[in-house]
Amino acid sequence: QSDSKLSIHAYQEADADGKGEKALMELVEGGFRTLTGTIGKGNKEAYRVDTPVASIGIRGTMYTTLLAKGKLIAAVWQGGITLSSS
Repeated sequence: QSDSKLSIHAYQEADADGKGEKALMELVEGGFRTLTGTIGKGNKEAYRVDTPVASIGIRGTMYTTLLAKGKLIAAVWQGGITLSSS
């Protein structure tokens, strides 16, 4: 979405042995829609989006999220996500 801020801290596909994949991002503000792709299919913990209010993990999915005024809104079209907060 316009005026969104997403920081990509790590983005790496798996090596020849199928290890080392990771997608670690931080949604600072705004929103996005994504289809997660191959990263996280084998190791669901390899994909994470942190926000000021919760962390988003995947379960093979297509989803949208919006962070506005300290609230996180998420919608899932396919698959599932996990939301974790302290």
